[in-house]
Order: sequence, then structure tokens, then C-alpha cells
Amino acid sequence: MVVSDLTGKSTALVIDKECHQLENTSNTISIRKDPTRIMRGIVTVDAWDSFSSHNKYKANEEVKFSVRLREAMNHTVLQVRGLCNTNELEFTIAVCTGVQRSTHNLGVTIEMHLLNMCQSILQQSNHY
Repeated sequence: MVVSDLTGKSTALVIDKECHQLENTSNTISIRKDPTRIMRGIVTVDAWDSFSSHNKYKANEEVKFSVRLREAMNHTVLQVRGLCNTNELEFTIAVCTGVQRSTHNLGVTIEMHLLNMCQSILQQSNHY
């Protein structure tokens, strides 16, 4: 644990020293006129709308999963208290397992989508 901590601190120190030596004219620094402005053609209105719709759809799916999970948890509490039957407990376990898998798959899908979008933006920005 101590070795890992020292290694991390040493790496951070090296990075700090490199950053301290940077200047506005350094080779690795690229200064743009308006860095907060998105250049025309990088993102189209249709692409932005599609991306936003996709995110809204995924968010709604997550809300549905959350509701199902909450219901499953309530059934589990009732089962523990002895107020439910075995079929409801099996249903609760199945729902929880499905929600866990779906959430993981959704996270992977979103990460891949963001990676593809970043790569596309980088490729298009290299053309300018």
C-alpha cells in the first residue's frame, strides 16, 4: 500500500514539474481564438437532436428500472417480514438481477457512444 502511494505521488510530482515548465509558446500548447465556441460543422443540429433524444430515452429507461427496483425492494422487505409468498420473492430476485445487468449494459453502451462521439469531434477538429 505504501509503495503504491509513493509511486502515485512520484508520478504526480513528475507531471507537476512538466506542467510548471510549460509556457504559452510551448510546442504542446495550442491556443485558439474562442475555445468555448463550437466550430461550425463539428456537430449538426440533427446529430445533436439525435444524441439528446437517445439520452432522454435512456434516462426514461433508467427511471423505469428504478421504479421496478423500488417495487422489488418493497417485496423483499415484505418477504423478510413473512408477508409475501415464495413466488413474489423469486420475482423480486429476478427483477433485481435483470436491473443490475441492464444498468451495466447501459453504462457500457453510453461509454461507447461517448467515445465514438469524442473520436468524431477530434477527427473533425483536426481538419480545421
